[in-house]
Parts: sequence; C-alpha cells; structure tokens
Amino acid sequence: MGRSAVQRASRYTGITEDALLLVLEKTEFRIRILTKNAALSTKRWITLFSKYRDRITVGLSIGSRDDDWARTVERGTSSPRARLKTLHALQDAGIPTFAMLCPVFPDALAD
Repeated sequence: MGRSAVQRASRYTGITEDALLLVLEKTEFRIRILTKNAALSTKRWITLFSKYRDRITVGLSIGSRDDDWARTVERGTSSPRARLKTLHALQDAGIPTFAMLCPVFPDALAD
C-alpha cells in the first residue's frame, strides 16, 4: 500500500507529532484528531494520547467496510479494517474515540 507525501513526511520527520505536542504543551485546548491512518494504534501514539486523554479525542474516518474497494478509491490510506482495529485498540487503552462515516460513497452502500 502506498503512502501519501504527508504520511511519508510525518512518519520520518515527526511533523504531526511535533505540531500536536506544541498545541498540547502550550495551550489548554481540547483536541479532536480525525484521520484515516491506522498507525495511531502503535504504542508510541497510545502512550502520547494516554498522557493527554482528558484533552484528546481520536477519530477515524470510514466510508466503506470493503478493503478492496477502499484500496481503489482511498489510495494511500489505511484499510477500513485496519482503521476499525485502531479504534478498538484506542478504546481498549481508554482513549476517547469516535468514528466518522465520511465520505460515504453510494457504490459502497449497494449490496
């Protein structure tokens, strides 16, 4: 599975984590994170989110449960199955979560 340029940059340089830490350390804002990246279930992210669990809510956007279909349409994102596993891992760690059914594609609703 290919990664987008933003995913590659944040994975190797820590831009996303640095920006998040800057907001968390310099403000008292409550933050909602919305992504399609299943990497948030790693120990590194769960440890960070646990430290700020009273100020962070993490969401994953899911538009289909069909991994094959999503691989074609949502190129460069984690599979829907991986996103659902990430939500469960975050919930098991006590991190507040939400799922966003977005975008919902008409083709994905047809059976």
